[in-house]
Amino acid sequence: MKISCLALLVASAAALSPSSKLSTSRVVPSNALKLRGGGGPLSAENYVKVSQAVGGLYGLQLLLVPSMMVTMHFNEETTSMLDFWVRGSAVPLLGFSYLLGKIDVADAVKVATAFNLAIGCIYPWNAAFISKLDTKPFHRVPEVLFVVLTALGALAL
Repeated sequence: MKISCLALLVASAAALSPSSKLSTSRVVPSNALKLRGGGGPLSAENYVKVSQAVGGLYGLQLLLVPSMMVTMHFNEETTSMLDFWVRGSAVPLLGFSYLLGKIDVADAVKVATAFNLAIGCIYPWNAAFISKLDTKPFHRVPEVLFVVLTALGALAL
């Protein structure tokens, strides 16, 4: 009985209250709310900086500790020939990271997105899913990282 009375009181109060002007007003969307590129979680400029940082850090690791890059990701022992090739991969990665900051942000986002997708395809996804190399659990880090970087780049375009 008390619940019925309370429901009746709330219903009558709602019926007798003045109607809101919002329900009859015409809302015009503002141009400020429209997405114009960079509508993702990162601005285009910040996406470029994150891509530079990831490329730069990987490049430094490849250059300074090539053996660690092999043994951390794969159930393989490194060789001097493998260290040679890994260290050589650092040069284009470091160069890319540097030059990415020297071009227009709009172009840099496009290039970085394509580059991150290509790196993901050639290195971590190829190793895990195509070549089916014997990877360690830590290898999931670059697999996920390059999915995220590619998706963030697509959103920042």
